[in-house]
Amino acid sequence: MNKKSFLAIAFLAIQLFAFAQTSSFTYLPLQPKRGDKVTFTYNPTKTPLSAEKGIEAAAYSFNATGAVMGKDIKLVKTGNVYTGSFVVDSNARVVGLAFTANEKKDPNNNQGYIITITQKGKPVEGVYIAMQMIYTAYGKYLFGMDSQPEKSFAAVEKEWNENVANREKMIGTYINELTSFKKKEAEPIVKQLIAEYLSKGNITEGNYTAFIAYYTRLKQKTTADSITALMKAKYPNGNWQLDDLFTLARKAKEPADKEIAFNNFIKAMPKNADAAITEMHNSQINYLQSAIASAYAMSTTNRDLTKFKSVAKTLGAAERASLYNNVAWELAQKDIEVDMCLSLSKEATLWAKAEIAKPTEKQPQLNTESAWKKSRQYNFAMYADTYAFLLMKKKDYSAALVYAKEAATIQEGKNTDYNERYAQALDKVVTPEEVQQILEPMIVSGKVGTEAKAIFKKALVTNLKSEAKAEAYLTSLSKSAVEKAKDEMLKKAMNEVAPKFSLKNMDGKLVSLEALKGKVVILDFWATWCGPCKASFPGMQKAVDKYKGNADVVFLFVDTWESQETAELRKKEVTAFIAENKYSFNVLYDEKAKENADAFEVVTKYKVEGIPTKFIIGKDGNIKFKSVGFSGSADALVEEISTMIDMAGK
Repeated sequence: MNKKSFLAIAFLAIQLFAFAQTSSFTYLPLQPKRGDKVTFTYNPTKTPLSAEKGIEAAAYSFNATGAVMGKDIKLVKTGNVYTGSFVVDSNARVVGLAFTANEKKDPNNNQGYIITITQKGKPVEGVYIAMQMIYTAYGKYLFGMDSQPEKSFAAVEKEWNENVANREKMIGTYINELTSFKKKEAEPIVKQLIAEYLSKGNITEGNYTAFIAYYTRLKQKTTADSITALMKAKYPNGNWQLDDLFTLARKAKEPADKEIAFNNFIKAMPKNADAAITEMHNSQINYLQSAIASAYAMSTTNRDLTKFKSVAKTLGAAERASLYNNVAWELAQKDIEVDMCLSLSKEATLWAKAEIAKPTEKQPQLNTESAWKKSRQYNFAMYADTYAFLLMKKKDYSAALVYAKEAATIQEGKNTDYNERYAQALDKVVTPEEVQQILEPMIVSGKVGTEAKAIFKKALVTNLKSEAKAEAYLTSLSKSAVEKAKDEMLKKAMNEVAPKFSLKNMDGKLVSLEALKGKVVILDFWATWCGPCKASFPGMQKAVDKYKGNADVVFLFVDTWESQETAELRKKEVTAFIAENKYSFNVLYDEKAKENADAFEVVTKYKVEGIPTKFIIGKDGNIKFKSVGFSGSADALVEEISTMIDMAGK
């Protein structure tokens, strides 16, 4: 790292909390303390929300306990200006305000609306760690801010230097930030730091774990093993035992083996652990019990539904409902135990519906009241869609329509899969006139799949008494949907130079992005452990098939962020997954970064924060679009990819 970079970091540290009030946002008092009432004004005129109606606000308190607590704020509008207030939590370090409308956030030019909490005119202890949380994961999720590694490192470094007493608690975070930001330059600094701590001898088990993780990332097994031996000698009954047993249970293939490992995990649990450790262990217990029950239900060789039901009964209501919904969906898709699946799905759906009005589960700290209610509604919609699917299988179309309608309505007609189920039920129950009336807005919005379109067209033929007129009418509506999709896509358009790379594919052939200039390239970052990535692949296969005759369109699937012990094992797992699912993908293997054993080369160059992430690269070699995540609909994914390819190819 050059001198200029160090100066930049020093400047960032100075500016870290110099949040300037603007014409868009003001607040009083200027240096709020814990317990103070803070009043603010927000004028969206010069923000991304300028044209939006129904602006909402929430305050997120980043507390000394490490928790993040969300609360809704009631806004009062006068002209173009909104006013609101909140009381600073007694443990708050910083408070971030989120302004949203129609799922759009105002990130305030990537600064966020962040208020530092003070004591005697100075930031409270731990404020810098809270800022680091914002500059990494929480800023994007809550406030729409991009990840800011320089500011994240500056915050952690400032905390490290100014609050020496906190070093014991934050050494793992400090090592991770130092390694991530300074890369190779960090290695001698971190090694010296670890050596100094080891020489003291009085080290927490958590810090031993951080040191082991660091040397493991460097692939320096001998050193990692020696530190592991020290940890086990000092903490013979430590949490490492539970971690090892948890990993054994999680990785076990057969349900009976999972159950044996789980019982060993339970026996090893400490009797008098503190609240945080107990909560973590309870979470692990719920996870393993769900995994065991699911394994008994889903096993193709040793399916045991009696054991499945027995283990499921040990779960809490929420975990059991989630398990029942997942098992019912997976088995029913294969026409296995449909009657049982119907019963499971009904129980999960009725429980979720009751939770909307009178929740029995504890409100998550991060969720505001409104966000929590919406989460419960979305949960019910998911379960109701599964139940409608099963009722359709049993030919109970009227009942299916009730639940399919509720699911689609909660999602405001924006979920393509739910709309498909709704269309299927409508087709069986209502008149062609009603089918047309209900489905037409969905056709115009483009939130339908192939079957819903076919059902809509069938109704049109009956209503218009002409195949030709029906086709013409559907074409006009579909054209409107395409134009609307393009207008929405234009708002997300980019024109950034795509980082160059050369990676080997599954056949050992070197694939270079530079050699593909003049073609539209779809770059899809994924991993074998990533559920949403794998869920998106049937849709991506449809997209690949759609363009397989077009030499000007190339799909590349970059396998990254894998953690297998060897490259051979990684290739074996990737190859087996692709072959088992009969995907005709050109899979490339991302390489480990040379300067950071924790990172992968290409995914880092593209600044990917989560997978699946897709980039559409135009013929000029520039990134035109970026798509993160998977909505759950294969048809919607194909439509989205097709629209982006069409626009990028011009």
